[in-house]
Amino acid sequence: MKRHMLFLVFALVAAMLSFGGRAAVPPGVLNVAEFVAADGKSDVADALQRVIDGNPNRTLWFPDGVYLISKSVCTPANPERSYLHYLRGGVR
Repeated sequence: MKRHMLFLVFALVAAMLSFGGRAAVPPGVLNVAEFVAADGKSDVADALQRVIDGNPNRTLWFPDGVYLISKSVCTPANPERSYLHYLRGGVR
């Protein structure tokens, strides 16, 4: 399975575009805050990698907060299964 780099900025922008700033997490979307701290003090890179590895091809939602990521985080995601692809008319 080919691994792609997950850029936090992309994830945050995608979350804002996908959910329109709503507080509620849509069904089937994984709330990252349930697994990692968004306090800006705790390094969440390893925990975030475990969340991604344990939930391939799931849409992740990053609620407002500061996520300290000290190293690259990778995802095996298939871009054609992304929520944004679906919203733009892609077939799931």
